Amino acid sequence: WWCGSAPSGPNPYLDHIWMAKSVDGLKWTGIGIALPPEPLALISDPSVIRVGNTYFMYFTGTRDSGGSYNEIYLATSSDGENWKKYPDNNSPKPILSLDNLAPGYGIGQPSVLFRQNRFWMYYTDTTREGGGLFLASSLDGITFVPENGGKRLLATNSADVKYSETLGLFVMVHGNSPSKL
Repeated sequence: WWCGSAPSGPNPYLDHIWMAKSVDGLKWTGIGIALPPEPLALISDPSVIRVGNTYFMYFTGTRDSGGSYNEIYLATSSDGENWKKYPDNNSPKPILSLDNLAPGYGIGQPSVLFRQNRFWMYYTDTTREGGGLFLASSLDGITFVPENGGKRLLATNSADVKYSETLGLFVMVHGNSPSKL
């Protein structure tokens, strides 16, 4: 799953969430749109995990076609292909929303993992502490509460966090410019 624009249609510049399938990780087939933005203006930054028989896709979404006032939304699926936005496709509601309508990017770029029967979400928030990476957790994957006392973890954006069972460590990749990772 990844985000990008649709190459055709009434507005080819709207962000969509795409998908493809692979058996070996080398040859990919079935490229298509996994989740269109409507009724939101833009959606991007999918983070997908599977817990039991349910896929959870957390993504950045906004009703502002300029890409401001972002919030984090959720879609679920039983097969990883057919998605339902939370609570429904016609009226999706953010699961992490802006406390205020401060101008700018907002909240987004979720990176979610499931460990010790808890959902852990690392995300970008540009409205607090000068922006950066924050952490929230949830028992049900919908209602998230701040971790780390609600304080910023790092003064960086665009992070992806996973847990390596082999290493017994959390691994983070982040970048704060187009040329650095």
